[in-house]
Amino acid sequence: MHILHIVNSYSTTQVYMNLVNAIDAFGVEQTVIVPLKKKAKKQLNVNIPSFKNSQSNIVFLPVLKKYHRFFYKKKISTVLELVKENVDLKKISIVHAGTSFFDGAVAYEIYKLYRIPYITAVRITDQRYMKFYIFHKNYYYSILENASRVIFINSNLKKYISSAFKFKNERLNNFVVIANGISTIFLENVVRRRLSIHNPIRLLYSSAFIKRKCLCETIKATAILVKNGYNIKLDAYGMGLPNKGETKSYINQINKYAEKYDWFNIHPHVTLNKNMELMREADILVMPSYGETFGLVYPEALSQGIPVLYGKNEGFDGLFDDGYIGYAAQPYDVKDITDGIEKIILNYDKIISNISNIDFVKQFSWHNIAKQYLDIYSSYAIDNHSRIV
Repeated sequence: MHILHIVNSYSTTQVYMNLVNAIDAFGVEQTVIVPLKKKAKKQLNVNIPSFKNSQSNIVFLPVLKKYHRFFYKKKISTVLELVKENVDLKKISIVHAGTSFFDGAVAYEIYKLYRIPYITAVRITDQRYMKFYIFHKNYYYSILENASRVIFINSNLKKYISSAFKFKNERLNNFVVIANGISTIFLENVVRRRLSIHNPIRLLYSSAFIKRKCLCETIKATAILVKNGYNIKLDAYGMGLPNKGETKSYINQINKYAEKYDWFNIHPHVTLNKNMELMREADILVMPSYGETFGLVYPEALSQGIPVLYGKNEGFDGLFDDGYIGYAAQPYDVKDITDGIEKIILNYDKIISNISNIDFVKQFSWHNIAKQYLDIYSSYAIDNHSRIV
């Protein structure tokens, strides 16, 4: 079996690299195609998989230009031609598209030409693109309709897409939810028991300093809690995280808050090992972000024994019952964020006990997730003798 991955957002997260490496551990041959903007030099040769299968490879294609943003079909045809130039499609058993609106479109065109089956993931970016390219809604329906399987990273996305289109029940049966995994370093160092909450209470923010992560709103919420008598310290890590779209204006806002409040401190981004240490020392992870497909930092924090505040109706919301491992808060809503943090504080011991019962390896191991994907690939993959390339 030979899997072709098409992943335009490959360089911006380690999610795909972790999945590809986990599949590689089973000895499966893979080709990864990464379409990029022509000027995205920082995203070239990033997150290179540690292939054990010598036939596997990754190809970065920095070909997309500004005008492709407005000419959707031209963008698809450009990448399609490059895939045909760089990949021997006679050897491909199945295509795995990392996103549905763009990568899935390329996979769909390959399917129409060569009848090579494809599966596609649906991420939060697809939901945004569907709203932006509303005039391509029928075409997007065809992408999802013809996919052998449609993989949703979270249940909220599945609900949204299922309600946006009138799919038949047999098609809905091919819609499945498979969450992302977390790095083995967290799975090998799970913290099962924690001490009581510290004084001062230690809040941790660990992500990019960008607007949709709602750091400013989290600071404002913390200020209200401090004013109401809580002894709290908030540390924010992640400044300077590459390929995340930081802006000077937003960083300036954060710096002003750091100058204003002595209980708030900012720090540059850190390694996974250091981040794990910070989580162990903290009491609560706070990141009520908007537009989050999943949010790896949430299960990473849970594995280190601390509750989390996450975005309501976003990627992580729904994976656990609200209140079980923390609380959801409406992004950008300072009052809701304030209330969410306070509820975690007031129910801290119960939440800590709940977290200690989670089987993190079973739920968040890339090895187990790769097995789920391999079962799907095997169900639909074609061999070299049943194609029309």
